[in-house]
Amino acid sequence: MQKKHILKILATPFVIGAWTFSPVVYHVENNIFVSVAHAEIKTYTATGRAEFNFGENNPQLIEMAKNYARMKAVQAAKEQAGIYLTSYSKTLNGYLSADDISVVASNSAEIIAENYKKVPYVSHDVKDNATGEIGIAYIATVTVKIDSEELSRYIKRDQKEKSTLIEQVKSSQKNIAEINQNIADLNKNPEKATATEIEKIDNKILAEQKNDEGWRAWDNKNFEQALKLFDEAVKLNSNNCRGYCGRGTAYSDLQNYEQAIKDFNQAIKINPNYSLAYNNRGLAYYYLKNYTQAISDYNQAIELNPNDSEVYYNRGLAYKNLQNYEQAISDYNKAIKLNQNYVEAYYNRGNAYNDLKNYEQAISDYNKAIELNPDYAKAYNNRGNAYYYLQNYERAISDYNKAIELNPDYAKAYNNRGNAYKDLKNYEQAISDFNKAIELNPNLAVAYRVRGLAYIGLQNYEQAISDYNKVVELNPNFAEAYYIRGLCYQELGQTDKAEADFAKAKELGYKE
Repeated sequence: MQKKHILKILATPFVIGAWTFSPVVYHVENNIFVSVAHAEIKTYTATGRAEFNFGENNPQLIEMAKNYARMKAVQAAKEQAGIYLTSYSKTLNGYLSADDISVVASNSAEIIAENYKKVPYVSHDVKDNATGEIGIAYIATVTVKIDSEELSRYIKRDQKEKSTLIEQVKSSQKNIAEINQNIADLNKNPEKATATEIEKIDNKILAEQKNDEGWRAWDNKNFEQALKLFDEAVKLNSNNCRGYCGRGTAYSDLQNYEQAIKDFNQAIKINPNYSLAYNNRGLAYYYLKNYTQAISDYNQAIELNPNDSEVYYNRGLAYKNLQNYEQAISDYNKAIKLNQNYVEAYYNRGNAYNDLKNYEQAISDYNKAIELNPDYAKAYNNRGNAYYYLQNYERAISDYNKAIELNPDYAKAYNNRGNAYKDLKNYEQAISDFNKAIELNPNLAVAYRVRGLAYIGLQNYEQAISDYNKVVELNPNFAEAYYIRGLCYQELGQTDKAEADFAKAKELGYKE
């Protein structure tokens, strides 16, 4: 006598573990910005003066003086813009650090005019010696334009972008300080001003200009243009760790992770203390699913810069993917301690608590993420999942409704809501949601799987079989799918097909 398999599958909860974890998600980070009606566009004009107490007839030195004067003028104009932005930031309902202001002033100040003129060199020792030049003096005048709304946009940036921008501006400041020292050394020791040395310093100046343009392009998400500019920067100055790090970051955003790692390697070779390069190389390894190597890089970045909340957050993501949830939570805790408005850290700590089946704590973290960003669809979806696990299906459905309201194309939210309706035995509504999830994502195997269960609830075994055919097409090694399809064949009296599916399920390791 053949064994009778009992159709009891509906009594078993089929929960959806559809969590999403990412260091490059772009979304409104928090809710600390309140729109200000009187945004302003300001322009600032500043001058930069370059002087050399030698080389009055040296055209190569004259060209370098022009470029150096421009660099100083740009910096002075950005400093003026920064003073204005600091004042304007007081009208925003949020905290902005000096680093934040520096980033906005640096990356958002658009150069709209510039001019240059060679002026008589005046000896610092004899102020009235305006003739009979023995050196070079050049003045650059630069006008920049800045829109105060750039602060509002910056506040909405995710933490990954903010941290990257802050670190690259700090790197720029170090490079400029080095150039200033190079110029001072030349004035102190004119005999060292060989053609090779002048060209070397001039290329450093021009490379920084290309770096600035490259990071501005990256900031505007024009990654191809950023690659081109960073490539020019490293050609001008092969010892340019900021350029290599920038190019690596752009490659990473274009998902060319192997090439990105090569550039980060070069940046680290030039400057072994460059924390941003370690962090961003860690991100590239993360996306290649090499979590152990990613953690190694994050460890180094933290050693160099223990106050960067993003690196702890990134390391937490890597630990989560290694299923080391406790360590992941520890890192999210550190990220939140450093940045109490770190929405993604609350969200992903909630996900880790969900994985540990600590659903109440998970809900608490999702609540905080939603408090900081009421438009965070993923947080509503995953809070709904936590309520689902607690069998609070009505609260779960309410959260899935909100997630779908915020993102009408959110396939997983439709799928998860369908799962809740299925458990409430509202099979028609469940099927409607699974239909929508499949329309949005035809390869969402779990939607076919649970829609099949809803059809079983309606005793529509033919349609359930059709769904499980699709499940095994998408995942040929899913033992449970064969078993459930076998149950459906059994209900239809198709014994041979049923037994074949039961045998396949057993072969794949399914245990009743």
